[in-house]
Amino acid sequence: MAARDFKPSTFDIYCRRSGRWKLHSCFLNEEGEEALAAAKKIDQDGGFDGVRLMTTKFGGSGRGAVEVLVWSSPKLERELFKPKASRRKILPKPEPADERDLPQPVRRAAVSRPRAPARHPAPKPPEKQGPDIQGTVTILFTDIVGSTRMTQERGDQGAQKVLHVHNSLVRAALAKYGGREVKHTGDGIMAVFGRATGAIEAARKIQFDVARHNAASDKTPFEIRIGLNAGEPVSEDGDFFGTAVQIAARVCDKARATQILATEAVKGLTAGHGVTMAPGGRFALKGIEGEVTLYDVEWGKS
Repeated sequence: MAARDFKPSTFDIYCRRSGRWKLHSCFLNEEGEEALAAAKKIDQDGGFDGVRLMTTKFGGSGRGAVEVLVWSSPKLERELFKPKASRRKILPKPEPADERDLPQPVRRAAVSRPRAPARHPAPKPPEKQGPDIQGTVTILFTDIVGSTRMTQERGDQGAQKVLHVHNSLVRAALAKYGGREVKHTGDGIMAVFGRATGAIEAARKIQFDVARHNAASDKTPFEIRIGLNAGEPVSEDGDFFGTAVQIAARVCDKARATQILATEAVKGLTAGHGVTMAPGGRFALKGIEGEVTLYDVEWGKS
């Protein structure tokens, strides 16, 4: 497929701190100029080692996706194109030797050389964990609340311990309720489920297990927010793209600490399955026309 057949779909801003990249914010295809201005402002405000703006483009047929670098902070460009100092040593030119001092050729007996070992194909990279999920899926995002402040207060090692606990609890819930981890966002995890009820039960278990961990340990307490949305995103190379994914990420951003927020689409898919949801309010989501009603999923805080 020719490059001109690809159409931009999303714009994502990534920020680097302490050598670790994190998804900062997302924009839809019609917000390209706004995304570029936001990336430059984040870089000017400081606080990050580097900022880059990426766009995901899809083919006109809905198949095939490429990720393209739109802009990066000047400091990253300097790192990329900085010439390396030459380590080459200049040795003095040797004096011409007298022919009488040169060694005479020596006849060598033929030596049989061992055969080179047979080359084996490189091992394939490990596949994505979890079942193969296609079609209509429910997308779940988790996010550790106040991660930047946590890093400043507890240091990199302390924040990393919290992240390890978060990862372990989330992955245990995904394994139990049929979810598949898509990627790590830096301070959270994106996952997809073939059943909306499975996503709800996993979200409940995650919040319950985090609360139980906090009650048992005073060294690594933390809180998370969870956002849920359902739709038919584009699947490419184990990842998912499109508006349904962007909405799920922005629903997660609207959730408060210890809260699970879900869209109307998730509410409709779980109707009649004993899932209790209460209206959580109407919110304006970037790139979505009008306000959207989100629902607070009860998970038994008591």
